[in-house]
Amino acid sequence: MALAALGSVTEAGHERRSGCCQPAATCCAPTPCCVSAPSACAAVAPACAPVMVEQTVMEPVMVTQTRKIQCIEYKQEQKERTFTVSRQVPRTETRTRTVAYSENEPRTREEKYVEHKQVTEMIDQSYTVMVPYSETRKATRTIQTPVTKNVEQTYTVNVPYTETRKATRTIQTPVTKSVEQTYTVNVPYTETRQATRTLHTPVTKNVEQTYTVNVPYTETRKATRTVLTPVTKSVEQTFTVNVPYMETRKATRTVYTPVTRTVEQTYTARIPFTEQREGTRTVWENVPVVQTRTVCEDQGRWEQRTVAASNGCQPCGGCGQIAAAAPCGACPATQNVWVPNIVRREVQYTCQSRQAKQVPFSYTVQLCRPETRTRTVQVCERVASQQEYEYPVRLCRPENRTRTIQVCETVASQQEYEYPVQLSRPENRTRTIQVCETVASQQEYEYPVQLSRQENRTRTIQVCEMVASQQEYEYPVQLSRQENRTRTIQVCETVASQQEYEYQVQLSRPENRTRQVAVCKLVPEEKTRTVNYTVCVPKSREEQYQVTLCDIVKEDKTETYTVCVPVTVEKEIQFQVCQMVPKKILIAQPASEQSAPAVSSR
Repeated sequence: MALAALGSVTEAGHERRSGCCQPAATCCAPTPCCVSAPSACAAVAPACAPVMVEQTVMEPVMVTQTRKIQCIEYKQEQKERTFTVSRQVPRTETRTRTVAYSENEPRTREEKYVEHKQVTEMIDQSYTVMVPYSETRKATRTIQTPVTKNVEQTYTVNVPYTETRKATRTIQTPVTKSVEQTYTVNVPYTETRQATRTLHTPVTKNVEQTYTVNVPYTETRKATRTVLTPVTKSVEQTFTVNVPYMETRKATRTVYTPVTRTVEQTYTARIPFTEQREGTRTVWENVPVVQTRTVCEDQGRWEQRTVAASNGCQPCGGCGQIAAAAPCGACPATQNVWVPNIVRREVQYTCQSRQAKQVPFSYTVQLCRPETRTRTVQVCERVASQQEYEYPVRLCRPENRTRTIQVCETVASQQEYEYPVQLSRPENRTRTIQVCETVASQQEYEYPVQLSRQENRTRTIQVCEMVASQQEYEYPVQLSRQENRTRTIQVCETVASQQEYEYQVQLSRPENRTRQVAVCKLVPEEKTRTVNYTVCVPKSREEQYQVTLCDIVKEDKTETYTVCVPVTVEKEIQFQVCQMVPKKILIAQPASEQSAPAVSSR
C-alpha cells in the first residue's frame, strides 16, 4: 500500500510538472511588452515551490477475529442385531444288551497246617550293674562383674530438605477408529457314519479235568525229649545300698541391687516451621515485537529549468531588445521539473509474538530445624554386693547289707514218648467242569457324528489406539543430607575374675552279676482244619441301559452393540487477520496545484 501511495505521489508530481510548467500561458506568460516580462516571471517563480499537505494512507494491522467452523465428532449409538445360534439338546434313549458276569459259589475243603506252641525255659544270664558313688572335686570358675563407663559416640543424622525437579512424561491419548475384521465361524452339522464292532458271545461247554488229591492218614512215632524240672533253693546274697543324707554348706554369692538415680540428658528435637520461598515459573504471553521491512520511496526534488517556447512572443522584429538577444521562435521560459530519487529504506512495524516469560511467585515450604533440649531421666543401675548363704546338699553313703533270696534251678532228665504224625499220600482223580468261552462276531452299526465347517465373515469393530505425546511437569523430591553429631552414652562392660569352688560329682563303677532268665521256645505241632473257598461261576443276563443323544436346535438371539455415528458440530475459533487502517501522513504538493496568482500583462 505504501508503494502504491508513493507511486501515486510520483505520478501526481509528473502531472503537476506537466500542468504547471506550461510556457507563458499560465504562471510565466510574458506581457505584450517584452521589456517587463523577465521581472514578472522572476516574481512568480518562488510561488512554484512544493507545499507539505496532510493525506490519509492505509496501514496493515493484525486483528484477532472469531469465526465458526464445522467439524465432525463421533457419538456412540446403541443398535440391535439378530444372529442364529446352534445348541445341542440332549435326549435319553433306552436300549438292551447282554452282559456276561460271574457269581461266587462257596465250597469247603480239609487241609493240614503246622502250629508252633510256646515253651518257657530258664537259663543263667550274666549282666553288669553300674553302682553309683559320690566324689568331691575342686575347680576354678570365672565371675563376670559389670562396670559402667561413659563413652563418646559419633552418629549420623539425615536432615531432610525438599527439591523441585523437572521431568518429561508420556501421555497416552486414546484415538478410536473403525477397522474391518475378518473372522471365522464354525457352522455345525450332523453326519451319519457306518462302522463295524466286535461282539463277544459267551458259550459254556463241559471239559474233563484230572487233578491230584492228598489223602490224609495218621502214623504213631517214638522219640526222646529232655524234661526240665524246676528246683527252688535259698541263697544268701550281699548287696550295696546308697543311704541318702542331707548336709548344709556355706557359700558366697554376688547380689545385684537396682539403684535409681536422676540423670540430665541432652537430646535433639526436630521443630517444624513454615518458610516462604520465592520461585520462578514460565508464563506464555503475546508480546508486541517491532520488526523491520524494506520500503521504496521517491525522495526527489523540484528544480527550475529554462526551456525554449514556440508561442506567446511578438512577430519577428517587434520584440525590441528581446528579439535582438534571441532569434525569432526561441523565446526562453522557466518551469519546475521534478527530479526523481528512488531510495530503499528500512521501516519498522509491530506484530504479536508468543514468548515465554519467567514470573516470580511465592510458595510455602514445611521445614524442620534441629533444637537441642535438656530433660531429666531416671537411670537404673545395678550395684553388686557379696552375700553369704547356706544351701542343703543331698549326698549318699554306700552301705553293705545281706539278704536271702530264692533261686530256681532246673534239673534236666531224659523221657521217652509217643506222638502221632499226620501224613498224606497223593491220589489222582477225574472230574467234569463247566468252561465258559466267548465267541467273537462282527456287527455293522450306524452312529451320528457332530461336525462343523468353517465360514469366513466380515465385521467392523472399533479399535482404540493410544497416541503418545510428551509433557513437561515439575515434581517435588524429598531428599536428605547427612550430618555428623556427637553424644555421650553409658556402656556397661564386664570384668572377669577367677574364683575357686568345690562341687560334688556323681560317679558309678561297673559290677558283674548273674540272674535266671526265662527263655521262650516255639515247638512245631501239626493240625488239621477246614478251609472255606469260593469258585467263580460264569453267567449271562440281559439288561437295559440309557444312552444320551444330542439333537441340534437353532435359535435366534438379539445382541446390542455400540456404533460411533459422525455428527457435524459448529465450533468457534480465533485467528488473526491483516486489516488496512487509515493513517494520516504529510506529503509534498507542488504549488501549481494550488490557486495560482493572476499575472497582469500590459
